[in-house]
Amino acid sequence: MTTKTTRVLGLEFFAGTTLEAVRLARKGGLIVAPSGPGLATLVTDHQYRISLENADLILVDSGYLAILCRLFLHTRLTRISGLEFLETLLSDEHFRNSRKLWVDPSEEEGATNRRHLNRIGIRVTVDDSYVAPLYTPGLAKDEALLQRIRDDRPDYVIINIAGNKQEPLGHHLKQNLESPPALVCTGAAIAFLSGKQADIPRWADRLFLGWLARCFVNPGKFIPRYLRAVSLALLVAKYGRSGLPSAQMGESQDD
Repeated sequence: MTTKTTRVLGLEFFAGTTLEAVRLARKGGLIVAPSGPGLATLVTDHQYRISLENADLILVDSGYLAILCRLFLHTRLTRISGLEFLETLLSDEHFRNSRKLWVDPSEEEGATNRRHLNRIGIRVTVDDSYVAPLYTPGLAKDEALLQRIRDDRPDYVIINIAGNKQEPLGHHLKQNLESPPALVCTGAAIAFLSGKQADIPRWADRLFLGWLARCFVNPGKFIPRYLRAVSLALLVAKYGRSGLPSAQMGESQDD
């Protein structure tokens, strides 16, 4: 299968359908769905940028990025949100019949995710879960998780931790595994399905309004976060499809 992409800010964003993306994920490698606030840190967060540049499949999760590309580049991106991708993946027969490891940010969220997955017919036990430690900012490395993957040999590792942390972690795993499984970095997407975060109506997700639902539920957390994404407009307007200048070593760890 030929991978269709559109180049923006030096990154190759996937330009196919959701089903095609799910089929490509079967090959393994790093799959990311960067947010607008995350993309706004490309010139300051070195590890995050390196992880995106080395990803095997970059989904256009950010409706904000899609709008900016229409305005400044006259380019229509094919948007596949992390939520849409994960929902399609969860219904995929190959995925359901494969070995999986779920990486969660806490015991509580892991338990909530397991209850939801079992309700929809995906059998998950504590033995299929891994609780991520608190990673050092800018250095998401985890030797214990690496060894767990080598021992269990899952076909999919679904990483449900915060943006700007999950992508460098996925890159670290990919670089240190001889034959990496599908390393799926969809972050909070599963929390929308399990009820842990705001339930985003599918029409809102399609209309690029998922961010608004999150702001209504937790304005103190998400309004400042999305305001920080404003600088992404400057990056798209200035650099378009070309690569960005060298990243500075300051790191961002937004969740």
